[in-house]
Amino acid sequence: MSELDMFPFDALPTPVVHDGSFGIAAVGLAHSHIYGMCRAMMAAGATLRYVYEQDEALLSAFVKAFPQAQVCRSEEEVLSKPDVAMILSAHIPSLRADLGIRAMQ
Repeated sequence: MSELDMFPFDALPTPVVHDGSFGIAAVGLAHSHIYGMCRAMMAAGATLRYVYEQDEALLSAFVKAFPQAQVCRSEEEVLSKPDVAMILSAHIPSLRADLGIRAMQ
């Protein structure tokens, strides 16, 4: 079973935005539900643009599944991208709130 099949959706959403108009990024890949989150957002029309993760093994697996995601060197690099409307995260739970606050700022 691949990472993409671990969290299947009964029904993926239909596109609600035009391709390219809603950019997303993934930051923090500690839990594999990030794959389903990204897949569902892309099914809704979002464009996965960037990814950041410190763990090379997690990053490598993610990029293999989503080769269109440009790898960033830091979380700050992702947060500075003007073409990102939403950041998805499956970070370690104790780190998620701080990331969310930084993203909203």
